[in-house]
Amino acid sequence: MLEDDPFRSASPPYAELGILLGQRLGRITLFANGENLTGVRQSTYEPLILQQRDDLGRRMVNAWGPVESRTLNAGVRMRL
Repeated sequence: MLEDDPFRSASPPYAELGILLGQRLGRITLFANGENLTGVRQSTYEPLILQQRDDLGRRMVNAWGPVESRTLNAGVRMRL
C-alpha cells in the first residue's frame, strides 16, 4: 500500500535482478556487477515530479520502486 501517492494506492508487482561476478587471477581480481537488470523504474508507471505541490508541500512522490534503470560496472583490483 502506498501513502500520499496521487497516482495509485498500491504499487504494481515488479522484480529486480542483480548479479556479481568475480575472478581471481594471481594478484589481480576482475569483477563485474549488474543491478536492476530487469530495467524496472518507477517513472515507467507515473512521473516522479508532481505538476503542483501536494497538500504537504512536496514536489515529488515517495519512491516505491527503483528510480534508476540498469546499472553496470566493472573493475580490477591488484594486490601489491
